[in-house]
Amino acid sequence: MKESLLRNEFLAQFDDLFAPLQIRQHEMVEAELVLTLVHHTHTLRIWCRPISRGTPLLIDQAGNAMDSPRAPHTLREQATDGLLLPALLAPHLSPNAITKCRELGLACFDLSGNVVIETEDVSVLQTGRKKRVDDEPRRRPFSGKSSRVARILLTSQREDWVSRDLAKAAGVSASNVVYALRTLADNEWVRIFRGKTGGIEVRNRASILDAWRDAYQPVSIETIRLFSTDSPEDSARRVAEYFENNAIGYALTSFVGAAFLSTVGNFAESSIITTATSAQLKTLAKTLKLVPASRGNITLVRTDDETLLAGATRTDGCRIAHPIQIYLDLYADPRRGREQAEMFREAVIGF
Repeated sequence: MKESLLRNEFLAQFDDLFAPLQIRQHEMVEAELVLTLVHHTHTLRIWCRPISRGTPLLIDQAGNAMDSPRAPHTLREQATDGLLLPALLAPHLSPNAITKCRELGLACFDLSGNVVIETEDVSVLQTGRKKRVDDEPRRRPFSGKSSRVARILLTSQREDWVSRDLAKAAGVSASNVVYALRTLADNEWVRIFRGKTGGIEVRNRASILDAWRDAYQPVSIETIRLFSTDSPEDSARRVAEYFENNAIGYALTSFVGAAFLSTVGNFAESSIITTATSAQLKTLAKTLKLVPASRGNITLVRTDDETLLAGATRTDGCRIAHPIQIYLDLYADPRRGREQAEMFREAVIGF
C-alpha cells in the first residue's frame, strides 16, 4: 500500500480503531508523521513511519533507517533523548511482526486495530486482531464520520469550500475530510484543489446522492416501535410536542416527513429520529400512554449522531428532517419507499 494512502486512512480511522487513545495533534516534520497522543491523563509524542507490509525484513529495515544518520536529525535526537517514541505503521502486523517491533523498542500500529505502546507511563497492548480482507483503504464516504462530510456538501447551498471550513461545518478533522472526499473526487463528483488551505468544488450533487442512496444504512442505537390509538398525524404531533416540551432533539422523517413537506403520498406510521436516551423514551411512552408493539404505528429511531438532525426545519409546528435525510430513509423503506422517494426527490430536492 502506498505510504500516503496508508497514512491518510490511519488518521481518518484512528478514533474508531484505537480508542481510548486520542490524537491531539498531527503534523509532518521533514516528511515524517509526528503525532501527539493522549492516553487518559498522559500525553506522548510519536514519530510514526509507514511501511508497505508488516514483514520482519521491512520492520528491521525501517527500524534501522530511523536510527541511522540519514534519518531527520531533529527527530532522531528527540527519540534518543526520550522525547519522541519511534513507531511503525503497517496495513497489518502479525503476532510475529509485533514481537519484532517490541524487540527493536518500536511502538507499532496497523489498520486492523493492533497497537503496542510501551513507555514508563503508558502501556497500550491491543493485539490479535485479524487481517482485513484487503489492505487497500475501505473507501466508504457515506459511513461513520465520512457521512457528515457528504451531508454538508448536499445540504448546503455552497458550491465551493475551503477544507478547514468544511471540516468545521461537518464536525470532523481535516484528515476525515480528505478520506471522505477521495472516492467523490475519483468519480469527479467533487474537485479538490491543492494548496495551503485546500479547496473543494462540488460538481455533481445528483451523483453523490445516488451513490449515498445505494449505500445507505440507517444509523441507530435502538429502534422502538409504539402503538397509538390516535390518527397517524395526531400521534406524530403528540410525540413532537413532548420532545419540544422536554428539549429533546428530534425530527420527523421518511413517509411522515415527506407528507409534511410535500403533497407526495400519505403515511400510516410516523418515523421519528431522536437523540433521546432510552430512559427518556420509556418516560415518553408512559406519559403519552403508548404501548410497545412489534407492528406499532410510531417508530422512534434513537441515535447519538446529531448530524442526522442537521438542517431540520420547523413546518406546521413540528421539526422535519432535511429533505436529503427524508429521501434516504424513504428509499430504504421496503414498503413502496423507493417509488415515493423518487417522487419526493423530484418535487422537493430537485436534483
